[in-house]
Amino acid sequence: MGEEKNKKVKNTSHAEDEHTAFSRLFMAAIKWKDFSIVSPCLADDVVQVLYNNRDIVGRDAVVAYWQDWLVRRKEILKRARLDVRFCRFYERDVCGILFPHSRVHYIISRIEDGLVQQMVFCTNPLQDIMIRHWDLDRDPDVLSLKHEILEEIKPRRHRFPCMRCGTKSEDLQWNNLSIDNGPIGYVGELSVCPHCKKTVEFLPTVFYRL
Repeated sequence: MGEEKNKKVKNTSHAEDEHTAFSRLFMAAIKWKDFSIVSPCLADDVVQVLYNNRDIVGRDAVVAYWQDWLVRRKEILKRARLDVRFCRFYERDVCGILFPHSRVHYIISRIEDGLVQQMVFCTNPLQDIMIRHWDLDRDPDVLSLKHEILEEIKPRRHRFPCMRCGTKSEDLQWNNLSIDNGPIGYVGELSVCPHCKKTVEFLPTVFYRL
């Protein structure tokens, strides 16, 4: 058991990195209905963020969540499409799950020292479907667009941590941001890592035409 706990995510080829390898393994765990194969790749204190809902902490708790998820999603999973996709906003491969008549779901990991430290389970796009033309396939450099930083807002829990250093969402810097994106614009919640000085998340809450 001790060896399993210290097992690290290994590249399966020179063409893919740790996030690709883990995403492929996660996809296999869903297909085989066995998350014990994922367990050795998780840090003891791994945090699974269920986006805008709750956090699950610890290897055993995370594995138990996904095993239960398999039971709850048993029927619809028969019609789901699983693949490994490149998430441009977080610049890494992720495990994608596309249910019929639904947005794609992403499992996005942050790996450090060969072990998964954090995972985020979310939809793409993150926002309400009525707020269009913005998703996780966009360039992450949000602040390169014409924008105005509005008021500071209360830090949000159960949102994206910094996918570079792991700083929790409630410890990030949060502001409302207005974006002029040509013929359309957005107002939304922007988080920036105080350590990495990079955008972590942008969640549009208002969509309008200019």
